[in-house]
Amino acid sequence: EGWYKEDVRARGLPAMNARGYITDKDCIDYDEVPKSAYYQDLLRPERYKWFVGMKFGHNEDRWVMSVQADIHRDPFTETEINNLLTFRQQLDTSVAIARELNFERLRGASEILEQQGKAVIALAADGRILLTSVRAEALMGDAITVVNGRLRAMHEANRRAFDHILFSLSSPGHGHGETAPPAVLF
Repeated sequence: EGWYKEDVRARGLPAMNARGYITDKDCIDYDEVPKSAYYQDLLRPERYKWFVGMKFGHNEDRWVMSVQADIHRDPFTETEINNLLTFRQQLDTSVAIARELNFERLRGASEILEQQGKAVIALAADGRILLTSVRAEALMGDAITVVNGRLRAMHEANRRAFDHILFSLSSPGHGHGETAPPAVLF
C-alpha cells in the first residue's frame, strides 16, 4: 500500500552505515510515535512497535535484518542490541558462504555452456559483470569493452541501445524485485 514511501526508519540509514545498526531512537523522537501514521496505522495493527535493524554482509551483498518487538514491550536495551550484534557475525559468514556457492554454480554452468560452443556473460542485478567466458571475451572484440566492471559499447552511436538492453536484463524492477538473479547471456 505504499508504506515503504512513508518509512520513517529510513531516516536512520546514516547511523546504520556508521555503526552497523539502528533502532527507532535513530529515526524518530519517541514523543512523535503516538502521532506517527507509520507507527499507528501500519505497525500497531500488526502488534509491532520497536525494532532493531542490523546491516550484515559485505560490499554488493549487503542486507538488513529487521527485528520487530511486540507492541507491549519497551524499546530494545543495550544488552539485547549487543546480543543481536553477536548474531550478526554469523549472518556475515552465511552471506559469504552463500555467495561463494552461488558463484561456483554459475561457473559450472558457464563451463558446460562453453563446452557447447556458447559464449557466456553473467551479470549481477546491478549490471556488474560476474563472469565472462573465454569465448565471450573473444567475441566482444572491438565492439564491447569493460569499464568499471560493466559492459560498455565502444562506439557512442551504439551505447544507448546497448545500455538499455543490459538494463532490461539485469535491473531490479523488471519482474525480479530488489534481488534479481544473475542474468546469463549466451
